[in-house]
Amino acid sequence: MKAILERLRRALRRDRARDAVPVLDGPLAPNDRITAGRRVAGNGAVEAPDDVLLAPDGALYASCGRRVVRLPRSRNGEVATVATLPAAAGGLAASADGAVFVCVGGTAIRRLRPEGGSEAVALGADLRCALALAVHDGRLFIAEGSRDRAPEEWPRDWAEQSASGRILAVDLAGGRTEVLAEGLAYPAGLAVSHDRRSLFFTELVGHRVRKLALSASASLAIEPVAPNLPGYPVRIRRDPRGGYWVALLGLRTHLLDFIVSQPEYVREMVRTIDPEYWIRPRLRPVARLPFLAPLQGGGIVVLGRRRYSAPPQTYGLAIRIDDAGAAIESLHDREGGSHPGIVAAESDGETVYLASQGGDAVIAVAAAANAERPAGHAAAAAPLRLASARREPSRAAGRRPILEVRALTKVYDGVAAIENVDFSAAPGEVHALAGENGAGKSTLCKIISGAVSPTRGEVLLDGRAVRFRSPSEARRAGISMVYQETSLVPTLTVAQNIFLGAEPRFTTYRNVNILAQQLLRRFNFWLDPTALVEQLGGAQKKMVQIARALHHRARLILFDEPTASLTPEETVHLFHAIRDLAGEGVAIVFVSHALEESLGLADRITVLRDGRRVMTADAASLTRQELVRAMVGRAVAASSRPATRERPPGRRCRVLRVENVTMGTVVKNASFSVYAGEVLGLAGLVGSGRTEVAKIVAGALKRRFVHGGTIYLHDRPVRYRVPRQAVEDGIVYITEDRKLEGFFETLSVEDNVYLARLATRAGRRFWVRGDDKARATRGLLERLRVRASSPRAKVVELSGGNQQKVVVAKALAQDPEIVIFDEPTRGVDVGAIEEIHQSIRALAAEGKAVVVVSSYLPEILALADRILVMRQGSVSAEFTREEATEEKILFAAVY
Repeated sequence: MKAILERLRRALRRDRARDAVPVLDGPLAPNDRITAGRRVAGNGAVEAPDDVLLAPDGALYASCGRRVVRLPRSRNGEVATVATLPAAAGGLAASADGAVFVCVGGTAIRRLRPEGGSEAVALGADLRCALALAVHDGRLFIAEGSRDRAPEEWPRDWAEQSASGRILAVDLAGGRTEVLAEGLAYPAGLAVSHDRRSLFFTELVGHRVRKLALSASASLAIEPVAPNLPGYPVRIRRDPRGGYWVALLGLRTHLLDFIVSQPEYVREMVRTIDPEYWIRPRLRPVARLPFLAPLQGGGIVVLGRRRYSAPPQTYGLAIRIDDAGAAIESLHDREGGSHPGIVAAESDGETVYLASQGGDAVIAVAAAANAERPAGHAAAAAPLRLASARREPSRAAGRRPILEVRALTKVYDGVAAIENVDFSAAPGEVHALAGENGAGKSTLCKIISGAVSPTRGEVLLDGRAVRFRSPSEARRAGISMVYQETSLVPTLTVAQNIFLGAEPRFTTYRNVNILAQQLLRRFNFWLDPTALVEQLGGAQKKMVQIARALHHRARLILFDEPTASLTPEETVHLFHAIRDLAGEGVAIVFVSHALEESLGLADRITVLRDGRRVMTADAASLTRQELVRAMVGRAVAASSRPATRERPPGRRCRVLRVENVTMGTVVKNASFSVYAGEVLGLAGLVGSGRTEVAKIVAGALKRRFVHGGTIYLHDRPVRYRVPRQAVEDGIVYITEDRKLEGFFETLSVEDNVYLARLATRAGRRFWVRGDDKARATRGLLERLRVRASSPRAKVVELSGGNQQKVVVAKALAQDPEIVIFDEPTRGVDVGAIEEIHQSIRALAAEGKAVVVVSSYLPEILALADRILVMRQGSVSAEFTREEATEEKILFAAVY
C-alpha cells in the first residue's frame, strides 16, 4: 500500500511544492530563542505593532494602531504615548537630531520633534501606500508599496503580483521629491547600507531583498541581494555587528492559518496561482462527522469540495543576512510557538527587538554571541546568496563523468560540422563550449540531446554507450536542452509549454498552472502561467524554455545561448539557478558568445574551431585574450568606441519623422527623427517598446487608428498596412527573432536572399534565371562572410550566427534607404561581431539612415552617433555620442 501511495503521489506531482522555498536548515533552522525572550510590551500596551525603531539617543519606539509609543528597555519601565495620529501609524525612521518620522495612513509623513509636538513633512508627490522610511544625509527615503491601492489592501497586490511600487527621495530642506525607482513588487522595508552608499529594500511580492546604489558615480541599476527568501519580507534594519535584519511575515509553505483568518481576501488567495503556502501544507483530512472535527485541532479550511484541518503553526521568522544575502542567524520559533506575525526586527548589537503583530507584543531576544558567519558557510547559504562572478574551484574534480563523447563526427553534404571531438561533463560541473559561428558547438549539443544523429563516434552516459534516436529518449535518460532558437508552441500557454510531453497524470489545468508557477518562482521568472506564448517577448520566451528544461529534473542540462534575450538582472538570476543546479550535482553544458559569462560561470572551457577541439582548460587559468586567440587562431581587438565620424557634406537631412506614435499600452507617444548618414541607437530594457516602435515604422505592426500618431517619410505622411509597402518605400526591418520572422529555413541560402530582392519593385522578374540568382547573391554572401557548405545549402543547416548574416544579406539585397537592425549581433561570435559593425558603419557612410535596436550597451555606444533611450513605451532621454555613458543610459532606462 505504501508503494502504491508513493507512486500516486509522484503521478500527481505532489512533491514539486518543496522546491518553492529554501531549506530551513543551518543558520535558518528553527530555534527557541524567541520563546526564551521577554515581552517588552504586551497585554494590551501595544496592539498589532507595525514597526519598531531604536533612535540615536537609545530610545525604543513602536508604531501601533494610531499611536507612536516609547517603550521601556528595562523590565520595570512603562509604555508612554509619544503621538496620537489621525490615521494608522506605519513605518518609522529617525534622523541624527533625534526627530522621528512616521508614515500616517500611507498618504502622509509626519515628523515627531524630540521636545514634543509634530508637523507634516512637505512632499512634492502624492502618496497612496507609504510603508517604510529611512533617513540619510538630509534626505528622507520612502518605500511606497503600491501606486494603485491603500496599505490595508496589500493582499490584493500580493495575490495579483502587482509591481507598481516605487522608492522616493525627499530633500528635507528644500522639499523636492525625486523618484529613485519604480515598478517594484510591493517594497515594504527600507534601510541605508552600512557604507551609506546604497539602499537595501525588501519586496513583499517578490520574496527578495534588493539594493539600489545612491552614489552619483556608481551604476544606478538595482542589484539582487537575497533573491529567493523563504517567506514574505517586511521590514529590514541594520545590525551594529554587521549585516541586516529582515522580518518575514510568514513562511511561504505554512501560511494557511493566517490566510484563513483573513476572510476579506481568502477566496482571492485560493483562486490565484501563487499558492506555495497552501499547495503543500501539513494538512489532515477532517472526519466526515461534524462532531469529530474539533478533535482534529487547528483551523478548518475548505479547498474545493474537500475539507482539511491545519495543525497550529508559527509564522514568525527574522533572519540576519550579510551584504551578499547569506544568512548569518535566524529567530524562528519551533512548531507550536506563540509569536506569529513578526513584521519588524531592530537590534542594538546586544538585543534584538521584534514586533509581533499576531501576538500584540514587542519581544526582546538576546543577540547570539557566536552569530558571525562561520568559515565555509557560503555553500550552506547558497539559496539566499548571490554568487560571485568567479566560481570556487570545481567540486567535480576527480568525479566520474556523467557524459563522455569520443571521436564524435557529423558530416553534412560531405562537409564535417564536427570531426573527432572528445568532450566530457562531470556531476556538479559547469562546462562551457566556446568557438566561432560554425565551429560546431550547436551541432555537438544537438547530438548529445538526441536531436541529431552522429556520423561516427560514440556517446557514453555513465560509462555506457548510448545512441539517442530522439530528444524524448535523451530526456528520459536525464538530458535536457535549452535551444538557441525558440522551440515553443505559440498558441499554447506558458504552463502547457513547460509540461508539453510530460503532462502530469490525473490532473487539471489549475494544478498544471500551480506547478508551473512554483517552478517559475523558484528561479525568479515573473511570468503568468496562463499567458499565451505568442504574447510574450523574446526574453520571456527564453525563460519558458529554461523552465521547461529544469522541469524534467535532468542530470545533464545543455544551455545554448540562454542569455541572448535576457536583461542583466534576469541573467544574474539564471546564473544563480545554474550554480544551484550544479551544487545539487547536475552537470551543466553552457554555450555563450559572451566570453565573460563563460569565464565567470564555468569550471572548465572547451574551445572548438572549424569543427575540431582545440583545447580544454580550467576557466580560472584562462584570460579573455587567450580564449579569443584559441577560438579564431589570432588576436582580435575588442570593439572600441570610434571617434566622431565626419558625415559627408549635404547628407544631414531628415528622412524619417515619428510623432506621438501609440499602440495599446506598449508604445505611448513615442517621437523621434532619423537622419541620413547617421546611426541612431535605440536603447532600453526588454519590454520598453523599442522593438514595437521599429515594427510600426516598418509596417509589421499597426499603430492605433485614432490618435495613434503620425509617421513622415521625407515630410510625407505614411501609414503602412503591410511590410511590403514599407519595403517599396525603402524601409527594411531586420528582426530579432530570425527563426520565426527572418528566413525560410527549408530553402537554400541563395533562394532566401534572392526572394528578398524579388520583393522590391526594381527586383521583380517574370522569369528567374539561375545564373542571375547566383550573381545577385554571391557578392552579398562574400561581403558578410557567410560560412556555408555551398550557396545551395539549406539555412536550417547553418549555425545561428551564419543564419543571422543571411537575414542581414536579405535586407541589403533590397537596397534600402532606411535600415532598422533589431539586435543585429545576437548569437554572433566575437570574430563576426566586428564584421557586422563594419557593415553598419559602411551603410551610414553611403548616406543611408541606420537604426540599431540593442540591449547590449557597449554595442550601442560603439555604433551610434545619437542614442535614444526608451522607457515604458516612450522616449525618456536623448544623448549624443559625446554625452552618452553606460551609467546615463541605464539610469534613463530604469528611472
